[in-house]
Amino acid sequence: MHPGIAQVALAAAVLLAPAFAAHANGECRYNVHVSPDLVLDVAVRCGPGVSGLEAVDESARAAAQSVRAQTLPGGYAAHYRVELAVMAAQRDSIDSALRVGDSIVTVGAAWLLRPVREGGAPGTLSVRVNVPEPIGFATAQPMVGGAFRVPEAELAHAGFSAFGRFAREAMTAPGDDGSVARIEVIVLDGPLDIERATLLGWIRDMAHASATFWRGFPGDGMRIFVVPRAGRADVPFGRDMAGGGVSMVLYVGEHATRAALYDDWVLIHELVHVGSPFVQHAPWFTEGLATYLEPLIRARQGLQTPEAMWIEFMTHMPRGAAVMAGSGLVRGGFRGFYWGGALLMLLADVELRQASGGVRGLEDCLVTIRRTVGNYTRILGVDAMIAACDAASGSDVLARVVARYARAANAVDLDALWASLGLKLTDGRLTVDDAAPLAHVRRAIVSAKPG
Repeated sequence: MHPGIAQVALAAAVLLAPAFAAHANGECRYNVHVSPDLVLDVAVRCGPGVSGLEAVDESARAAAQSVRAQTLPGGYAAHYRVELAVMAAQRDSIDSALRVGDSIVTVGAAWLLRPVREGGAPGTLSVRVNVPEPIGFATAQPMVGGAFRVPEAELAHAGFSAFGRFAREAMTAPGDDGSVARIEVIVLDGPLDIERATLLGWIRDMAHASATFWRGFPGDGMRIFVVPRAGRADVPFGRDMAGGGVSMVLYVGEHATRAALYDDWVLIHELVHVGSPFVQHAPWFTEGLATYLEPLIRARQGLQTPEAMWIEFMTHMPRGAAVMAGSGLVRGGFRGFYWGGALLMLLADVELRQASGGVRGLEDCLVTIRRTVGNYTRILGVDAMIAACDAASGSDVLARVVARYARAANAVDLDALWASLGLKLTDGRLTVDDAAPLAHVRRAIVSAKPG
């Protein structure tokens, strides 16, 4: 998901020394000094055309007035401070800043103010962070020459950063297509019972499961920020951001066991998001896709049985069917996001596999889009995503299914769907009929790889 940006806590400081230069091509340079108590002193220097700095979201604009700035003959200079510890104490949220032990994880828009430009195209922030030992800094952004660059237009989604004490682990995710993707795991310093090697092995195995489905891990250079959660024994939450490079915050319970990790669905769900473009203003599509594919990937990898997957679908998809019949998913609100969207994806997958004799399905269009359009760092409108999928499959299946069940109210005969697939659920027990008309489609959904 793309999270909202929360309020910034800023305090006034001194003016920037004029020796800090800026490029003339619309780039503003940010020189950040981090104190041991995690106060950021940020010196900014821009070329001509910049008249001030502003917070990305409306709720933070008042705080930005405490910036000390001056207009220079060659451009604009400013200096401001961010007290991360104060921000984390006040907000205690991954949307802004969250403290874990002696480290803080935060979003880029919480500590980087955006230049205000007088006309012209938006420029780029070039950010250099200076930290004293033993304080560390990690960011979702690719580092080049000790600095990273963020287009001003992407600042609202500029990913996660960590300041303080944490461990960094590099790993790779080989794909069946011969590719090898790089992943960095940043483990914040909260308490975790599980051994580090077991934690990293689980993340590596889930990355491999994602790479198998997508025919190559879709997030090369991805950063995963592991946030220990005191008193928990599960994986309660995950979230992706895409600006500049994909990053994920992944909560892991202090008492989580190896069995609990491998029984979890959150990490695979978030990795499904990484493989697909972010479909703007259509959460029923993005969350429905991840809700449908996560159990499927887990079944293919032996993390759960196919029977468990179908029981999950048959148990929860009636909620989505109710939203489809009552209003359609577009107007269904939160209730239809997950299981209504998942049911829509199943209907499209069944029709695509039925038309191709089980050879090709929804995943084939998704893999094609990942290769030709991009991953989560690309933002598409829902119409563009549907058109791209149908073009890849050589059909209009997804457009028809969306028109019928998302944009209008129409009932789905779930009993007929399950019967055609050879599935019957009675008192929690699943009966499978391999002589059913679409039994071959059911088997292909579970076992097929992209064509």
